[in-house]
Amino acid sequence: MIGIGFPLNCKDTGEPITTLKVDGGMTANKLLLQFQSDMLACDVSVPVVAETTALGSAYAAGLAVGFWKSKDEMLANWAEKKRVTPQMDAATRQKYSKFWKKAVSKTLDWVELDGEGTKPATAKPGPRQSTFGSTNAMDGAAGALDMKVALMEKKLDAVLDLLKKSAPAA
Repeated sequence: MIGIGFPLNCKDTGEPITTLKVDGGMTANKLLLQFQSDMLACDVSVPVVAETTALGSAYAAGLAVGFWKSKDEMLANWAEKKRVTPQMDAATRQKYSKFWKKAVSKTLDWVELDGEGTKPATAKPGPRQSTFGSTNAMDGAAGALDMKVALMEKKLDAVLDLLKKSAPAA
């Protein structure tokens, strides 16, 4: 939850951000969307197609093969599914922000590192553990990556099907 409890401002311009565009799985969580809107004091915009990573890949592929003639043509396809507006009063927002900042401060500097700075001083690797965790972690990570690639391929196929259905007739 990027920026919870902190005002959103563009660092380059100093202008306030009035709308936060979100995507991915979090768009299904109404409580999270409302909380973000409330804490950031800005609207949260949810797109029709939530899986924008897959959509971007489909757009890039479509542009590369001439399915779309320009970026503007692709951008015209973006549509907002819903918009969440702030409902929380400023006093409550300030109180929650104070709690958030206190919680974050409690997580700082709680681990003392050894002289090399590579592990907590009290950590002692066990028989099936390295300094950085289980020796099985890399095997698990490779399997998880394979699953994510397969899931992304399915999502990309679904987005391409959606785009084919919504594409103007040639």
